[in-house]
Amino acid sequence: MTKKKTEKKGLKKQRTLTPQGKAAQEALQITWLLKGSLKNVQLSYLRVGKLLSQVREKKMYEALGHADIEDYAEKRLQLGRASLYRYMQVHDWVSKNHPEWLQPKPKGYIPDLYDVASLMTVEKGLQQKNVSPQKRTKLQALKDKALAGGLTEGEVRELGKTSAAKVYTLKSIATNLKALRKKVAGVSGMPSEVIAHLDAALAILNNENAIAHVQLMPSAERMLA
Repeated sequence: MTKKKTEKKGLKKQRTLTPQGKAAQEALQITWLLKGSLKNVQLSYLRVGKLLSQVREKKMYEALGHADIEDYAEKRLQLGRASLYRYMQVHDWVSKNHPEWLQPKPKGYIPDLYDVASLMTVEKGLQQKNVSPQKRTKLQALKDKALAGGLTEGEVRELGKTSAAKVYTLKSIATNLKALRKKVAGVSGMPSEVIAHLDAALAILNNENAIAHVQLMPSAERMLA
């Protein structure tokens, strides 16, 4: 072994033996383990959903004497109904929108189960046809953040408030309006013009064949209550 190689090996050994070097090496090892464990956590809910979906689609629970997958999940896995359907719902959504996450060795960032629920809400909002350009821009920005792992807890809460707006079909509005018309008609001294206008609105709604949806914010919803 040459003198140069010997000196180089000695210097390397000396660096790893110093307290600072040992601390750095240990920190790197722990960080590597943490990254692997976190990746497994992110992938585990996808794997669980995939396996549960297989049990559902092939009705494997019947071979074990269970009437349905809910009974199977509860008795075999100690998995409650809400968790069962959450896993399968997420898997079905990922299969359709992000199939690359289900690959044997997926690349890139994969949101955890908490963040993926927010991403689902964002993407469903983007898929709606009646979204305004301003809202679509905001939703797209939130989607990009979620896919990059940068969606904050505050943004998630704000998103929850926004998505809490109730969606009504024209048919359901007509039903509410009909009930309102009945109440109004029973009020003594109610001007006939009010009832006439309600009847005209009902006629328009009942003849409307569009499938359009109307989003009512909570304040508007209280007005119809």
